[in-house]
Amino acid sequence: MDVAELDRLLSLEYSDDYWSDEAVVYLRESVEQMSNAEFQGLRSVWRQRPQTWQQRLAEVLSRAPAEGAFILGEMLESSDEETAIAAAESLNSLEAFPSEIVSERARAWLLELAERSPLNKMTVDELMEKIEPR
Repeated sequence: MDVAELDRLLSLEYSDDYWSDEAVVYLRESVEQMSNAEFQGLRSVWRQRPQTWQQRLAEVLSRAPAEGAFILGEMLESSDEETAIAAAESLNSLEAFPSEIVSERARAWLLELAERSPLNKMTVDELMEKIEPR
């Protein structure tokens, strides 16, 4: 799937049920097949898209190859709380990723978000454990 098609599909209106049962599954499988060049293209456009689109992208990248993890690392710094937490949740679902993709700025922001709700705290604690194992 190319970036233009992914962009189009992420922009469509979906019911919550259809998104979680159908669309996200299809898009996760599709991004697994994207090339490095396509990920670079995606990396250059995600910040210009609406917050709902960004949140969906973060969810879709939960099964992406390593190139997708770098986008998720950037998304952790999003000023939109839901986007940052969605990116953290997706990183938590990846088997492995380079811990350096989580910048100091992202760590500070995530720790602030963790104080806002118990669910955020669980997500952030899990991610911090992955990048700073005891």
